[in-house]
Amino acid sequence: MKIFNTIWDFLQYKSQCPFCQENLHASLTNFVGVKKTFLPILNIPVAIKPYKFTFQIKHTTSSYDMKANGMIDTRTNALIFTVIPNSTDFDNLTLDIDRYVAKSAFDDLKPHFDLFCNNQSCPNRYYLSSSILQAEDVSLTKVWIISPLKLYLEGFETPNEVVQNDWLREETNIYSIIKDADPVKFQPIIDFTSMSKEALLNRVLTIKNWS
Repeated sequence: MKIFNTIWDFLQYKSQCPFCQENLHASLTNFVGVKKTFLPILNIPVAIKPYKFTFQIKHTTSSYDMKANGMIDTRTNALIFTVIPNSTDFDNLTLDIDRYVAKSAFDDLKPHFDLFCNNQSCPNRYYLSSSILQAEDVSLTKVWIISPLKLYLEGFETPNEVVQNDWLREETNIYSIIKDADPVKFQPIIDFTSMSKEALLNRVLTIKNWS
């Protein structure tokens, strides 16, 4: 299991796509399933520097709409929500409550960080996904601290499959793009970087054909 004490550590874990050698991009996004078949609601570009970045969260309650600006420091794992008042009668208690509403809305998205190849001419669409973010409230402050990240998924595509390492379960799963079926599971996990691109694709084909 690969663990990263800071977000910054995760963002630097790998810098290039193993298939086309283009630099990987990073984003804060929400979980859309292991096959990534849906468009994310949250898709915030993240750079190695500067170390802080912002995003916005919106949430509708039964009586009003709440908006908040979020800020994450990738070196300290600090997470801060600043509520945007939508009326003149807000007091400090209301703003404090809405900070927790914003945090809850953020958690519901199952946010995590992705490193991904953005080269449109690369057919393999390589990516790495962190574990879902979990954060603890720091007493007497307005700051949450995001827990160390784990490497969750590492994957790429072929014309017919999604090949994915689940680093939490330590297994490789091969999903069919063409049909809805249970994945082909393989252990021990395949190290994508331990062989050439051609050898990796041939190994995936061999495992699929013999399963």
